[in-house]
Amino acid sequence: MDRQKAISQLKELVIKRLDNELPDNLYYHVTSHTTDIYNRVQFLGKEEGLSEHEIDLLKVAALFHDIGFIEQYNKNEPVGARIAAETLPDYGFSSEEIEEIKKLIMATEIPHQTNSLPEEIIADADMDNLGRDDFYIQTELLRLELKENGLGFSPRQWYGENLPKLLEMHKYLTKTAQNDRDPQKQKHLKEILELTGK
Repeated sequence: MDRQKAISQLKELVIKRLDNELPDNLYYHVTSHTTDIYNRVQFLGKEEGLSEHEIDLLKVAALFHDIGFIEQYNKNEPVGARIAAETLPDYGFSSEEIEEIKKLIMATEIPHQTNSLPEEIIADADMDNLGRDDFYIQTELLRLELKENGLGFSPRQWYGENLPKLLEMHKYLTKTAQNDRDPQKQKHLKEILELTGK
């Protein structure tokens, strides 16, 4: 099967599964988040000089990186890697490619542990919203989702402690994301610290 056709079919399959099978109490890890990451890995991959083959594997990993949420909330990455491994042979992916895709999915686990440029790219893509204009909307959706899934933070805890800590600890790994997203991320941190009187 032609590789681009295979990826297009996989995208259709995964989006349909996410739309139909994700729990109703997810507000952040929804289909639009997956399509954001799918688009972002392509942009970062091109900017960072990856081959078309490497970008293709990143696109597939991006599609599957949150599919594990259909089965469980915590430790969803290994589930996503398993679902990818079960699905991909039917779409012409070799065992070596599938192993690489599984590694890319696991690279989105927090705290990030990356061992290659493609792994850095998918980790950066997954945290892209920290340096975007829709940061406050996305982080509030995440707070509500965590609350629904037993990891609740009050707005005071979230904006006074958790979010500033996350913004301070998080580092974009690729040069492109550092240039493209870090200035806005630092602006968000400054705004939150000012608002909370830190």
